[in-house]
Amino acid sequence: MVLLSSLIICHLTPQLPSKIHSRVRNLSLSRAVGDRFAKPAVSGEVEIKRFPIYDDKDEFILLASDGLWDVLSSQEVVSYVHKRLKAPPKDGAEITSPEDMASLTYLRRKNMSRFIANEALRRGSGDNISVVIVWLNEFDDGNPTV
Repeated sequence: MVLLSSLIICHLTPQLPSKIHSRVRNLSLSRAVGDRFAKPAVSGEVEIKRFPIYDDKDEFILLASDGLWDVLSSQEVVSYVHKRLKAPPKDGAEITSPEDMASLTYLRRKNMSRFIANEALRRGSGDNISVVIVWLNEFDDGNPTV
């Protein structure tokens, strides 16, 4: 059993000129499974893969639409998340206590899906971007629970 401490969802639609992709015209996501004209480009066949979760290694699960994956690889996303979590505070704000650091980390985790989606926009994604991040470990704010 995996404890999911938080589930965060962000969806953005870029207001930028779209890149040209080879797409199936007139296809909406809600109809994709049943549109015969779209086959073989679109399939209703479900692909399921199982991956083990390692408590000592795995930090989060990230699900995203192709608007993210068009401009970032899986490893780039993982590196970006780590970079954002470890970045110094902006505007010269000083972290003077463990509680301050815990609050900053909590806010960064809470907003991480938005940060990732905005990074995809910054890199020029022309597709809609949906990002769901599930943190696998509970946030430890450093305060003991009673």
